[in-house]
Amino acid sequence: NGLAAKVDATLKAAQWQEWQPHQQPLSFTKLFRNQPRGLQKAIEKLMPNLQGEPALLIVEAPTGEGKTEAALTAAHWNTSRGMPGT
Repeated sequence: NGLAAKVDATLKAAQWQEWQPHQQPLSFTKLFRNQPRGLQKAIEKLMPNLQGEPALLIVEAPTGEGKTEAALTAAHWNTSRGMPGT
């Protein structure tokens, strides 16, 4: 396919590197260069207990409490620990 070859050539010319997960989870502060809010601290504290087990994490909080960063923290922990389906 001509388009796929062009994409590959462009990525190679740009020295694009394939994304790789961290080997160990980073702290919230290192991920976001920001101090975590209460909800985010709670998620970060919870994550080591969920490793290796399937889990569904449901977060409800008002706007501005940091739900998006909390979800990204959970995804980061899962990918850095090799959990599929993140």
